[in-house]
Amino acid sequence: MKRSAFFIITVMVSMAAYAQPSNVVSAWNYLKAGELDKAKEMIDPAINHDKTKTWAKTWYYRGLIYQSISGSKQFKQLDPNALTVAYESYKKSIELDPKSDYVDDINKIQMKRLMLQLFSAGIELFNNKKFDEALNYFSVVLAIDPNDTVAVLNSAVTATRANNNAKAKEYYNRLIDMKYNDSKIYNSLANIYLMEKDTAKSFETIQKGRKQFPNDNDLLSKELFYLISANKTNEAIDGLNTILAKEPKNSTMWFALGNVYDKLSSDDFKSNKTADHDAHFAKAEEAYKKAIEIKADYFEANFNLGAMYYNLAADMIKKANDIDAIKLKEYNEAKAKFEIQLKNARPYLEKALELQPKDEGALSSLRQLYAHLGETDKSNEMKKRMEGK
Repeated sequence: MKRSAFFIITVMVSMAAYAQPSNVVSAWNYLKAGELDKAKEMIDPAINHDKTKTWAKTWYYRGLIYQSISGSKQFKQLDPNALTVAYESYKKSIELDPKSDYVDDINKIQMKRLMLQLFSAGIELFNNKKFDEALNYFSVVLAIDPNDTVAVLNSAVTATRANNNAKAKEYYNRLIDMKYNDSKIYNSLANIYLMEKDTAKSFETIQKGRKQFPNDNDLLSKELFYLISANKTNEAIDGLNTILAKEPKNSTMWFALGNVYDKLSSDDFKSNKTADHDAHFAKAEEAYKKAIEIKADYFEANFNLGAMYYNLAADMIKKANDIDAIKLKEYNEAKAKFEIQLKNARPYLEKALELQPKDEGALSSLRQLYAHLGETDKSNEMKKRMEGK
């Protein structure tokens, strides 16, 4: 009995050892017959068996089977990650035997087919807003071909949508290194750095883009707004005038130019630079009016121009109030002058309020403007609106 039992165990072990090579052959036959479920059932244990897991053929077959599963409506549900499994299988096959009979087919045919399948699957996931999964597929495409610029671009955009800034920066910088001919990559990368509050890196990226695309207005606009925020006004003015020479109907750039001169005139006033103040004020006035002429419903331009007139009037009112009470003629002359500025401000502030009826700045400015002009009813109306009555 003991000898019989030993014989049975020996036979069973021998059969198990033989079964795995048989499974590899069966998996291939099932694959050719289109029975992918059975092919998968045969190949899966073969990759873990001591004898067949070292065969390049085992992993090659596995790659073919999983690649077919991914493209099959009937069997796709067997493994949602079939494409990545196929890629890992092909890679393992080459790793086990770089000179096997399967290497040429893997490199020249299957990997190229796999790239198209991965790319298509990535696009579908992207369209379904599954950005993390799409990014994984694009990363496999790039593992197959690191120089595929379309895949790098898609990876950058997808990483941005997935809020994966680290990956997005990596891919955008790779596109820059590849000299990808599209200014948008610099804009996108600069935006990411700006979002991370790395203004130095953002501006560095903009400057790189400007060297590559000197006529790109989006990059030029970004450069200008950076210069304005960094108080590099002369450089900003030169840049704005460059844009406006090419785009005279660009209301945003006229507004930006007005904003620069507005700030300069305000600084001049504080420094008692009367001549500079008047010159900058006139240029700000001209630029704001140009923006409004192009775009009548431009809230910011209307409000800023109205506020500029009003602030000038407010400064003049302060000086008028300092005039000695007995100097009535002098006061009346000063009053006539500040009322001109209040009346200049009025239509623009009223237009701003019309465009944004709940804007606190417009309501507050008009309340005080009406009060200075002696229009108490209108001033009270603004007060009630501010209080929500």
